[in-house]
Amino acid sequence: FFDENDMLEFIIHNGANPPIIYARNNSTSFCMNSIPGGGQFGNTYYISAIAGDNIGGHVDTTDFCFSMAMGTPVIWYPIPVAHINELDHSTCGKNIHLSAVPPAPGETGWWTANCDFIPLNGGFVSNPELDVYVLEYGEVTFTWNVTNTVCTNSDETIVHFNQTPNAYAGTDIIVCGYCANLQAFYSVPGSAGQWSGNGG
Repeated sequence: FFDENDMLEFIIHNGANPPIIYARNNSTSFCMNSIPGGGQFGNTYYISAIAGDNIGGHVDTTDFCFSMAMGTPVIWYPIPVAHINELDHSTCGKNIHLSAVPPAPGETGWWTANCDFIPLNGGFVSNPELDVYVLEYGEVTFTWNVTNTVCTNSDETIVHFNQTPNAYAGTDIIVCGYCANLQAFYSVPGSAGQWSGNGG
């Protein structure tokens, strides 16, 4: 400071000299809503320290000894929206259709998972609508990621891939009489089944 009436504060401005000041603060902390009417995503703003006479608790920018530091550029970017249309679900088999909200213009999206999977029907992991095949049965977490090259967001869904039971009643038999001893085999542990037929 040059004299006892000088003070220091910080401004967010347009980068010109003299600056168009959008907001002032006693620290370097500014938010988009610090700017009257709100800041705009993708626009470049500048934060500078300024010093000069104290007029009503702010630096007098018309002071002959007014001083402004070089501005630090600031650009705000939106957080991308990542949304999967269907959350946790189950399927019999090893393939499933995944569905997510497409990325906004200028953004990129892609699917990942906590296991290996294969896109089907010529699809790519960047397709928000994608048929996939997994190698093993079980619980798989799929993640839809969206980025605008600066900020990234994601959403998750859990898919339970269940093995489809095979109904096998054994080999065909020929019965002499009215009774037969039937034996079925379960292909999946924990399965349940029942007999049906056209007998009276």
